[in-house]
Amino acid sequence: MANMELQASQGAIRGIASGVFFFAFFSTAWALLGVAGLDSGAGSFPWATVLAIVIGVALAATGVWLIVVARRLPETSNPEEEAYWRGTGKWFGIIFATEGILIGLNFAICNAINRAELAIPITVIIVGAHFLPLAAVFRMRMYYLVGALLIVVGVVAILLPAGARLSAHQAQPQWMLAGFGAALILWAASAALIEQARRLLASVASASS
Repeated sequence: MANMELQASQGAIRGIASGVFFFAFFSTAWALLGVAGLDSGAGSFPWATVLAIVIGVALAATGVWLIVVARRLPETSNPEEEAYWRGTGKWFGIIFATEGILIGLNFAICNAINRAELAIPITVIIVGAHFLPLAAVFRMRMYYLVGALLIVVGVVAILLPAGARLSAHQAQPQWMLAGFGAALILWAASAALIEQARRLLASVASASS
């Protein structure tokens, strides 16, 4: 785990594809939350909903393509490397389960103290925090930045009012910032992952030519 550099292999590309899949789903969910925050009545911004879904589908399709391409790559010849990538699934499961438990506790506590409006911003902070160990597990330095940015978005969202007028709409600023902020960060992270996969695949192509 000391070497954080990814090498072109099936495990590396599958790891990137997994990240793209998760970003596709969760960025869409966060974007739709942001749309809901634009108008508590909902349904007033259909173009934003369509755009969020289109981006999510495009990212998911890219993840499928990466999985297909990964099958054409050789497994790493380093036994230690092979064992490492086989073990990432276990650590991902532990981190993801811990995140889910913390989010559940967060909603329960916020509801119990009658501060339900804080649950969404705090969730963003928890999601950001879970990227920090993932950075080491998947050898992705970028995840440290993703996690830090999400934590900042969550903290700033806590400081915003729960409700405000936006033109003719009754908006929810906390939801808007949490949703759109998280979605934009995950979209940018997806683009960075896809570019990283492109460079790894290009290195394989150049080595075999």
